[in-house]
Amino acid sequence: MKPIHIDFNFSDFEVAKALGDATPPDGVRVSVAKHPTMRAAAGADIVLSVSLHLSHTDLAIIAAWVAREISQYLKKRHKEKTRINDQEVHPTQEEVLRLMQEVIHWQQVRETQFREMDEKKQLKDKKSDDHVA
Repeated sequence: MKPIHIDFNFSDFEVAKALGDATPPDGVRVSVAKHPTMRAAAGADIVLSVSLHLSHTDLAIIAAWVAREISQYLKKRHKEKTRINDQEVHPTQEEVLRLMQEVIHWQQVRETQFREMDEKKQLKDKKSDDHVA
């Protein structure tokens, strides 16, 4: 089974760091960017990226873990929600799972587009080679 890579952009750096400091379930590696990213599009904001590297695809279990870790952190800060991937989120298992599925969906769309572009380029190159020969 192909490993999965999911990136979350957190507007609350402390939530991102708390998730990065938590002990993930087996088969999950978490990495947090060393520096925040300033994004100029859509209102200019600053986010901190957290990447989940999954060696298995039991997304429900991983979503439950992410939701629990974020919820525990927010509860200590007397907050109910946070901003992840430009969306205001109540960190429930269902919401985190939905975000994860969105990320995976758009990755698959981009991979398909890249493959199609590559196939068209190879076909064009082959036609060029046929005309030269």
